[in-house]
Amino acid sequence: IKPSEEGGVTLYVSPEGSANPDGTIDNPFKTPEEALSEVKRLKDNDLLDEGTIMIYLRGGTYNRTSSLVFDSANTGTETSPIVIASYPGERAKFSGGLKLDPGMVQKVTDESILNRIIDPYAKTKLMQVDLGAAGAKNLYTIPSKDTEHSWIAEFFMNGTAMTMARWPNDEKTDAYVKINSVEGNDLNKPITLGYTDPTNRAKLWSEDALKNLYIKGGLGYEWHISFARVASLDADNNKLTTKSGVANYRPTTQYGKFFFMNILDEIDVPGEYFIDNANKMLYFYPISDDIEKSELVVSQLEDRLVKITDASYITLKDIDFGYSKLNALEFSGGSHITVDGCTVSNVGANGIYAVGTDIVIENSHIYG
Repeated sequence: IKPSEEGGVTLYVSPEGSANPDGTIDNPFKTPEEALSEVKRLKDNDLLDEGTIMIYLRGGTYNRTSSLVFDSANTGTETSPIVIASYPGERAKFSGGLKLDPGMVQKVTDESILNRIIDPYAKTKLMQVDLGAAGAKNLYTIPSKDTEHSWIAEFFMNGTAMTMARWPNDEKTDAYVKINSVEGNDLNKPITLGYTDPTNRAKLWSEDALKNLYIKGGLGYEWHISFARVASLDADNNKLTTKSGVANYRPTTQYGKFFFMNILDEIDVPGEYFIDNANKMLYFYPISDDIEKSELVVSQLEDRLVKITDASYITLKDIDFGYSKLNALEFSGGSHITVDGCTVSNVGANGIYAVGTDIVIENSHIYG
């Protein structure tokens, strides 16, 4: 491809790519990395004059299995900034998720599973997808505490984040249980917590429910949300012991509260799900009965969608980012980075994590 007569260069990328890609609108590259490699080739051969480096993304989904990386080797400059934008009138999306075929969704008939579901009506609504057959590889690793990283695969239906099955449910008046006793002072060692539950709800759970059980909430203070893996549970006396220590703050009876999470038995409202990591099976209570027309996605990418390190003069414009397990966009050490007109949603950590100077985020929607 030849640089523009006005300086800089304009390149095109499409999710489908082309048989003989050269970065033109008729023969687009398939990935942004190919476009950046072409920019490097032009620079290395002194074929690129100063001017904007414009990379247009044709509409559609760009399924990411790794980060789009900018560093000192492919940075923009004040006289040759890099702009990556959706093609006018179209919308590009960077996705770190695996889109599931609605045709793979089946009603649960396995009695050993249905017998674990406490709510009678929820049993009639329970659906399943074989994630292994769907090609999912990265499901989840639950750490012992939140100072270790969690690689939890999340499930989304029609763009809405579903809820990992929990108890109590997320209701305004009853979303947590209160901590009423704490045994242990060393944050690096297991701690035993007593909690208030006159219903002894945990007595209804199966033994399998304890295999990947954890608690989440304001264990020490309401404003500091943390979680811990459960090693053992005394349902008769409403006590649990964590698998290892807890993070940052010792749990307290004054402020401490939490909910139990990751419990197949507690799927009882639309939007709840559970992933059987060993068998790679997803169970869920759909938020819509029209499964065939629904978009089902499970997050897979265990990295950032875009990572900018020690690079500058880069603009991301009119692009959607979603379904990664970590930060969608992460900037460190650079300057003059702009996010304009973008949507960032449904990621496992921060939407945008930015450290640097002259970073502008405008006209964008960040949620989920």
